[in-house]
Amino acid sequence: MVDTPDWFCSGLSQKDMRQDVGLCVRLSAPGPHAFLLVIPVQSSEGEERRMLEKMEIIFGESCWRHTLILFTHAEGLRERSVEELLQTGSQELQQLVEKCGTRCHLLSVKDRHDDTQITQLLEKVEEMVSGNGMERYYSSQTYWRVQKLHSALGQMVDIEEKTVREERQRRQEFDMHLQQFLTRMDEEILQLERNLKAEMQAEFNKQMEDKDMEIEKMRLMLQEAVLKLNQD
Repeated sequence: MVDTPDWFCSGLSQKDMRQDVGLCVRLSAPGPHAFLLVIPVQSSEGEERRMLEKMEIIFGESCWRHTLILFTHAEGLRERSVEELLQTGSQELQQLVEKCGTRCHLLSVKDRHDDTQITQLLEKVEEMVSGNGMERYYSSQTYWRVQKLHSALGQMVDIEEKTVREERQRRQEFDMHLQQFLTRMDEEILQLERNLKAEMQAEFNKQMEDKDMEIEKMRLMLQEAVLKLNQD
């Protein structure tokens, strides 16, 4: 079930109405089984005529085969039958009802706990749908175009999601390779540091050995000098 905005409100702009109609068409594609045209018992003057005109503008003449008028009672109104309502109604209302094949239902707002009214309404809807035979749901060129567009958009979404998944996978692979590269670089740098320390330590040890050898030579030379002085 799609709860549409009040398309018959005079304050609704054409842009807003087109957006609302487009959304409802997408939600109900390939087409609704029934239109419930909700009309308050005390409707404003000329409202039925505006409803008739706008319904045909939006959905075309074929929509009436799938339309059932739902009259609603407001609080404080006395109970009336559909027949009485139609007899006292305007010519536009009677014309609107005839367009719908006299399919009407009266719903009292104040008796919200009375499930009988809802059950009868659903039975009338099912009877209307069954009576339409092969055309069990309403369709039109608009709905066909929307259905094709929806299918195309679905394919675009699938392609976009696939692209996002592939991009995510490539990013994960890139991050993994980058991490492996950084790990190898860290290992190589660490090894270079170790080698450099080893080379520096070896060079230091060699320098110390050379120093020790020079000191030893000097010690020997001093000993020889001392011995020679003692002999003299």
